[in-house]
Amino acid sequence: MNLARAAFVAAAVACLAQDAYYFGRLPAVVASHFGPSGAPDAWMPRAGFAGLYAFVVLFLAAALTLSTRRAKALPDSRLNLPRKDYWLAPERREATLSEIEARMFVFGAATFVLLFDVFGQAFRVGRGQAPQLDHPRLSFGLYTAFIVVWMTAFVRRLRRVPPA
Repeated sequence: MNLARAAFVAAAVACLAQDAYYFGRLPAVVASHFGPSGAPDAWMPRAGFAGLYAFVVLFLAAALTLSTRRAKALPDSRLNLPRKDYWLAPERREATLSEIEARMFVFGAATFVLLFDVFGQAFRVGRGQAPQLDHPRLSFGLYTAFIVVWMTAFVRRLRRVPPA
């Protein structure tokens, strides 16, 4: 297992473990939606909240894993990449798609880190340890910055063709 996949799996497992840990430690009804300031504005039963978190994690893990596997089976005409003729040449196709898969696992791991952080804040609110989310803007700001850097690096990598 490569490092990107290991980080992806570890982050997903951490989210599921966090969900399981807090499930029995939450009251029957918990805050489930928060406004831009981080203040709760909707509530739901504990089981629904924990179930939603687990569903989102499992759905994202399955969707990302299946989509990267499916991409390897697609014909080149269905893949949209810069400099596609170079990167999908028969001698480079497998390596290119493996690199894309690894980059997608890094993206997935970062998404799970965001979920772990935001749900961790929500669990604190649910347990009465905080009146609102501690730092939602920071969480989403860092995730947005990660996406910008990740996308820029991804596109730059594929636009650069090594000299012949």
